[in-house]
Amino acid sequence: MTTCPDCGTDHHPELAEAAAELGSAEVVAEGVAGAAHEEARADVEVARIEGETAVELAKLDIKREEIWQETRVAELEGQVSGMREILDRLTAPPEPPPAPEPEPEPEIADDGPPPPDDKPAPAPPAPKKSKGWWG
Repeated sequence: MTTCPDCGTDHHPELAEAAAELGSAEVVAEGVAGAAHEEARADVEVARIEGETAVELAKLDIKREEIWQETRVAELEGQVSGMREILDRLTAPPEPPPAPEPEPEPEIADDGPPPPDDKPAPAPPAPKKSKGWWG
């Protein structure tokens, strides 16, 4: 605001209004610039968080893929082991059956029957002759 140094009155009020408008425009422009700066800062923060999330998800995908690959390798190693075992059985000569163990001879006990005598056994009595049909 400009005032006359001699009388102390404002001789050009339009200049004062223009200066006031210019000052308020500068304040608004500073506010807009500050808001734009804050919005840009927020956008950068959101992008940073999204980037970190994408990296974490990629790490999880890689870990899941590694686990799947390890499981698949273990499964295939098991199959190859089984195939080798079957091939070894088919190509190896057959093993002979184990020989049966001989049975031990029974021991003769001393409590057995007495040995036979040198005397001949008595002859059985002769059958009686029948006297015919009635007799």
